[in-house]
Amino acid sequence: MKCIICNKDKEPREFSKEHVIPESAGSSYFIDTVCKDCNNLLGRTIDKKFLDNFYVKIFLSKFDIKNKKGKLPKLWTKLPARKNSKIKGIPQYNQFNNQFNGWKFNNALINLDGSTHLVFDSNEDIEDVLREFEDDELPKEVIREKFYKGDYLDEPQELVLNKEVSLDELFFEAIKIAYEFASSILNEDYFNDSFAIEFQEILLNSSEYALEDIKKYFFNFNFGDSIFDDTIHSIFLIRVENSVVVSINLFNCFVFSVEVSKNLNLIPKNLFANFLLINLDGTSSEYNIMYDDLESLELIDRLKKNKF
Repeated sequence: MKCIICNKDKEPREFSKEHVIPESAGSSYFIDTVCKDCNNLLGRTIDKKFLDNFYVKIFLSKFDIKNKKGKLPKLWTKLPARKNSKIKGIPQYNQFNNQFNGWKFNNALINLDGSTHLVFDSNEDIEDVLREFEDDELPKEVIREKFYKGDYLDEPQELVLNKEVSLDELFFEAIKIAYEFASSILNEDYFNDSFAIEFQEILLNSSEYALEDIKKYFFNFNFGDSIFDDTIHSIFLIRVENSVVVSINLFNCFVFSVEVSKNLNLIPKNLFANFLLINLDGTSSEYNIMYDDLESLELIDRLKKNKF
C-alpha cells in the first residue's frame, strides 16, 4: 500500500484509520490510506491546532461534542465563576435572526469575537470574582485598578477582556480535509497531480507554511449554513468551471471551497457531485451523484428545498 501523505510504499499493518474530519469534532468518517506515522503527524500538527482553536471550541460546545475523554472543551481556561467552578454555560442567540452569539456564564459572557464580559453587581461581587479569576496578561490588581477607582456605584458594572482569535488553523484543516477527500474519490492518476504533490508537502511540513502561502488554493471562504439542515459537517467534490473543487462546511458555519486539481479528466463528465454528509450523531452518508441519476435518489428531496 502507498500512503497518500508521505507517498511511501508500506505494509498494510503500518496503516491506521485516518479521520478526514477529526473524530473529536463529531465525525466517524475515516479513510485507511494514511500510514500510522503520518496519521500521528497530522494529529499533532493539523488536527490538534484545529481542535484547540477558540472558534472550534465554541462550536464543539454548541453541538455538545465531547472529546475522547467525554469532556467538553474549556472555552476560557480561567473563567470566573462565583464560588461554582462547575457552572455550565447558557447559549446566547440573537433574538432577530436566531444566530448563535456565544455563551453566558455566571459573571461572564463569552462572545464569538473572543471577548469576555465580566459583570459585577457590587463591590463585594468584584472581590468574589477576582478571588476566582487570574489571567496571565491581566492580573487581579490590574483588573481592579482599571475597573473602578474610588467609591463603587450601586449598579451593575462591566469589564470587557478581549482575546485575540485566529482562523489560520481552520484553513490548514480545510486543506487536509480537501486533499484526503479528493484522494478517496478520484482515481490513482490524482497522486501524480501537481496539486496533490503540493498538498502532501504542506501537510508534511505545515509549520513551514503561513496562511498566505496556502490562500491560493481557496476559491472562497465565508460563513453560511449548510444546504442540509440535519448535518453538522458536509463535504462535496464538484466541477467548478475548469477546476475540480472540494467544498467543505464545518459546524454548519465555516464554508471553504478548495481547488484540488485543474485536470477535469479525473472525474466523469456526467458527475454532478460526490457528497459526504456528517450527521448530528456523528454518522456519515455518502452519495456519488450523476446528473442522470438525480431523480432516482432519495437525496433529491433534500436538494429540491435548496439552491446551489
